[in-house]
Amino acid sequence: MGMEGILKRKISIFRGYQDRWFVLTEDGLMRQHDNKPSNASQKAKWEMNIMLADIDKKKDGLRFNITSNNGQSIKLKAQSDDERDTWIECFKKCNSLKEEDNEEVFTGDSNQEASYDELEPNEGTRKRMESDADILEKFKEMTISKKKKDYSMVAAIDFGSAYSGCAFSTKNSFMKNPLDICTRGLDQKGNASSKVPTVLLLNPDRKCVAFGHQAEDQYTALLEKTPDEAHKWYYFSRFKMQLYNNMKLKKSMTIKDITGKNEMKAVDVFAFCIEYIWNTVFRRVKEQITNLNEENIHWVLTVPAIWNEDARQFMLEAAKKAGIDEESLTLVLEPEAAAFCCKNDEIQRRASSYRPVERLGSFDTGAKFLVVDLGGGTVDITSNEILESGQLKEIHSASGGPWGGNTINTRIWKLLRGIFGDKVVTKFIAEHRDDYLELARKVELIKRTVTSEGKMTLEIERSLIIEAKNSNPDTIAEEYKDKVKLIKNKLIFSTDVVLQIFKDGIDKIIVMCKIYWMNLKQKEFQLSF
Repeated sequence: MGMEGILKRKISIFRGYQDRWFVLTEDGLMRQHDNKPSNASQKAKWEMNIMLADIDKKKDGLRFNITSNNGQSIKLKAQSDDERDTWIECFKKCNSLKEEDNEEVFTGDSNQEASYDELEPNEGTRKRMESDADILEKFKEMTISKKKKDYSMVAAIDFGSAYSGCAFSTKNSFMKNPLDICTRGLDQKGNASSKVPTVLLLNPDRKCVAFGHQAEDQYTALLEKTPDEAHKWYYFSRFKMQLYNNMKLKKSMTIKDITGKNEMKAVDVFAFCIEYIWNTVFRRVKEQITNLNEENIHWVLTVPAIWNEDARQFMLEAAKKAGIDEESLTLVLEPEAAAFCCKNDEIQRRASSYRPVERLGSFDTGAKFLVVDLGGGTVDITSNEILESGQLKEIHSASGGPWGGNTINTRIWKLLRGIFGDKVVTKFIAEHRDDYLELARKVELIKRTVTSEGKMTLEIERSLIIEAKNSNPDTIAEEYKDKVKLIKNKLIFSTDVVLQIFKDGIDKIIVMCKIYWMNLKQKEFQLSF
């Protein structure tokens, strides 16, 4: 018994349910088309074997979920309760017909004693056995083996603790030059950097409004124009590290936004961010390649190497909610991606007796190198070797810790709390949120301008200075008067203070690099005997 018609399919957390044309074949295949197919042989956009599948009916009378025996799932919504029941009844009949077919493998008297050698199937039974074998093979192909797709483009999402970005390469470009990779920015501000802040803005109805610089700008505008209304919105920033800090990660885990009052499921927050990047990239590429479809793109999502398996599974679930099909997604460890880039890009400096100027060249076979991935949240370190085949061999498993660039921001804010007072800064953040966001941007930028001499000047918001003077006529706490100076609205840090801000994280990175280096030398020593 077959059936076809329109059902709404849950595409993603951002796009919700959308109309699709589904065809249920008599052999138990559920096929999806964007529109009604013109003929029976038209290739489906997606298909799933519903034999032995579980069906979960929702209480609203419209929605139902189908999960195949290999874990593949789809969320559907019918137009009415009757329509949903009709589809489900059709699914059950397909399964019952299959069970009846399986029971009719042999013919004859079931009470008659006979050995297996004596049981010779007749011609009709043999045909049915062959047919069942064919169906079983087809069933395996549909539910177990992953079909290799001919992707026309690969896009990679770097979902960072502080900044996020995306790069992509088409198949045609790759065949001409493997390093011809597009890294256009995700916003329209024309910044030199191709990355944007990992910041998400949702309206009071929990609908995605903006991401990156646009989220920062729109939320700041809300705070200035309608501060009471702004507090109903959801503003998430620098939340990725919660996956590292939470050892017992669950899908039900929630995270709070900048106000500390609004919270959402963490997997939904991550899914919104991933889908925003997905949608931005797809829309831009579609402008150039008009015949590009979603299924033509293979997606790569980078994750820190020091994350545990729960955190990686969490990212897979978030990507799935963002509408990225699991078969079209690859999780890649960030230091592995960096090592692969080092292997292919011409970055190794070599001295030449014929040329006094050092030239750049790729690594030779047997070359060993460390990759120190300094991210916003974590630092990942790996050691690699170039094999004769050209492939990479990991000498030691990845290690590292939460010593990324965000720790510098944290230490600066801790210092500001010490200088002006903890209560003063807390009140400033709560009551002058627009100024707080502006100061947070300045802190992020100022840390990049620090020189080896350690000089640093930070422009302080007037509202913070007023709050500090109201609490302390001297503005600056006594213990910091020899370490910092406040001239008008500029806070000047002494060299010793600046070096101390960076020292802790740098020391830990150096220690870890030395350990890797010692292990590498020790291994070479052992191999020489």
